[in-house]
Amino acid sequence: MTRDPAAIRSAGTIRIRPRGVRRPSDDGLASIWMLGIGLSVVSFGASAIVASGVLVARQQARTAADLGALAGAARLAEGEVRACAHAGSIVEANAARLVRCSSDGLDLIIAVRTEASGIEIGAETTARAGPIRGR
Repeated sequence: MTRDPAAIRSAGTIRIRPRGVRRPSDDGLASIWMLGIGLSVVSFGASAIVASGVLVARQQARTAADLGALAGAARLAEGEVRACAHAGSIVEANAARLVRCSSDGLDLIIAVRTEASGIEIGAETTARAGPIRGR
């Protein structure tokens, strides 16, 4: 058996290629694939971080609105201005901003806004508090 110079020995097998035929080079292709996969993972992670920041901001807004409305409703007998001022201080203590405050009979209705940290997306929610009414 005559060995052809184009024969390549790898892992105990002999593969023979016709003379003058070169296999296309794949050099560097794995690096490009890994770069693409890495960028995809980083993009997904960044999206997850932004989404979780928005969810936290929404929950923070709900909590601040509920606490502010309850605290303001307790002071509604002193007047709407004082009730809204007290609600605003409670809302600010919960890292939110009071957007609107009004009374409807014995109920206090407030709107609160929070900003997600590091991004320009926030959450706004409203809350209503007042005495329990019998049915």
